[in-house]
Amino acid sequence: MTKSSELWQFANDFYATGKVAKQLLALQNDYQLNVNQLIYAVWLSTFDYKLERLPAADENAASWRSNICIPLRTLRFELRRTKAQMTEQLDAVEACYQQMLAAELAAERVELDLLASQIENYAQANNANLAVDQLILKNIQCCCNASESLTSIDVTDKAIESYIHLATEYVCQ
Repeated sequence: MTKSSELWQFANDFYATGKVAKQLLALQNDYQLNVNQLIYAVWLSTFDYKLERLPAADENAASWRSNICIPLRTLRFELRRTKAQMTEQLDAVEACYQQMLAAELAAERVELDLLASQIENYAQANNANLAVDQLILKNIQCCCNASESLTSIDVTDKAIESYIHLATEYVCQ
């Protein structure tokens, strides 16, 4: 199995666990954090890697996200809003919505594949021998620090703290 497929499998399994999906969506919606990067940060911890940086705007993963993933999500949200107001053609609109959701997930998989294929550009071995819970904390902190939209969140924020707890629990089980 390639690193890309391992990351995709990890993302699906982790996201489906308990309150993880709800917490990740809250971090995305309330703080504009990148769900894929937050999952990537935890996954790297399972391989004893410390995240050093995230893709710059002109790098493949970030460019893919801004040009493909975010526009697809925006369109899907608009379709969901429109769908709620429609009284006719509901089956066709619902089918369209499901296809948009599938396209968004496929695009997110490409983003994760790009991140997985470029580990050496973003992370390094855990030379400080941090315990896995500390590594998860550092990796998620890197995601928070890299977010251009954040000005007032850190790893002590209740939402981030909750995600760190869920991630540590999952990885250490």
